[in-house]
Amino acid sequence: MQWKWTHLFTRQPYRLGGQNLLRIFPNRTPGLGQRAVFNELQEIKTFRNRIAHHEAICFDENGNIDMSRTQNKYALILKYINFLGYKSSHLFYGIDILPDSTITKIEALK
Repeated sequence: MQWKWTHLFTRQPYRLGGQNLLRIFPNRTPGLGQRAVFNELQEIKTFRNRIAHHEAICFDENGNIDMSRTQNKYALILKYINFLGYKSSHLFYGIDILPDSTITKIEALK
């Protein structure tokens, strides 16, 4: 069995770790627990895998252009970067150059 980093947040590994794993997110929203963190990290991992496998990320399930899910996943990534205690504007300086106008251009293709 190949272990994935998100597996650390499943019930058994989380309990074996003394339930301290959430401390890696010092800016985590109060009350956001192990299960919610696991589910959101799974969403990020699934999105990452879609990109890694060159799957389309700008279409809905019917093949229509739709950037909303991609924008939501991107917001989730930024949320966890913040939870880790980093400022995304500093971390991605010079790298994160996808302006809103690009998203607007993609949406205009509908």
